[in-house]
Amino acid sequence: MAIRVALAEDQRMVREALGALLAREPDIEIIGEAANGREAIALALELRPDVMVLDISLPDVDGVEVARTLRLRAPQVKVLALSGHNDPHMVREMLKAGAVGYVDKSSALDELVRAIRLVMRDKLYLSPELTREALGARLTGVDSARLSRRERQVTALLASGKRSLQIAGERAVRSGIDAARAANLNVSQGALVTLDPRTGYIRAMIGGYDFKQSQFNRAWQARRQPGSAFKPFIYTAALASGKTPADIIVDGPVSFDIPGFRVWKPRNYDGQFRGPVTLRRAVEQSINIPAVKTLAEIGPTRVIFSVENFGIQRQEVLELKTERGEAP
Repeated sequence: MAIRVALAEDQRMVREALGALLAREPDIEIIGEAANGREAIALALELRPDVMVLDISLPDVDGVEVARTLRLRAPQVKVLALSGHNDPHMVREMLKAGAVGYVDKSSALDELVRAIRLVMRDKLYLSPELTREALGARLTGVDSARLSRRERQVTALLASGKRSLQIAGERAVRSGIDAARAANLNVSQGALVTLDPRTGYIRAMIGGYDFKQSQFNRAWQARRQPGSAFKPFIYTAALASGKTPADIIVDGPVSFDIPGFRVWKPRNYDGQFRGPVTLRRAVEQSINIPAVKTLAEIGPTRVIFSVENFGIQRQEVLELKTERGEAP
């Protein structure tokens, strides 16, 4: 079901542009617009939108009073403040009046869309710039000695505008690399990208151990073999060609004669063979040989089509031919 949104903005050009852009989102429906505070209150009481995007500088009745009125008379309407004022005092006043989010007008449209979706899930949303201002004001006079080293780090990162998932990702990459180094493994860098599976939005991106040491972003600037990240494309093509998660693949020795190259004998990461496994188990455990056998069975052409469906450009494909060992 689409999120029913009402817009309250006194500048007609801004209001109509926002309405047209938000209406392009498949899960958002614009049900009404208001040009002043009185119209905003009447609109909300009549149509009961899920979310009201409310400019705080409305003529007649300002945004704070509109939010306060709706909290009393239409508490189910979620008020999302939209303003060019990033004064921490104004932010706090709007939140006290009942707003559940506050977006800076200088933000990109996708941030407003994200805010609408988040407040619909009963989340509080503040633009990163506003978070930094609010935290800075709120932490004034706090005895930092009472905070742990980790708490001070997180506070500083939040105040700099970073989101919690980004902070968690940076910590995960750094701690993973530190653990590898402690185990005497030859690991010096890493990268991580976190996606929202429902929308495809990038929630966090970490390009290395420490940005201060190296600004090279290994998440998207590095050119390297995709490794096991390519397996989902193989299995997507396999499922599209009629295979099922219950199909059996033999995880055993096999070799391929690749024209122009020597005979290739794929191996599993742990050097072990598991015998007959289901396609589901092969995916879950990211086993190499079943993936190679699946590719050989369905053919590179199907896999290339699968890859191109995801917007990845065609690359050179090696023809695989079974030479000896168990045929795929």
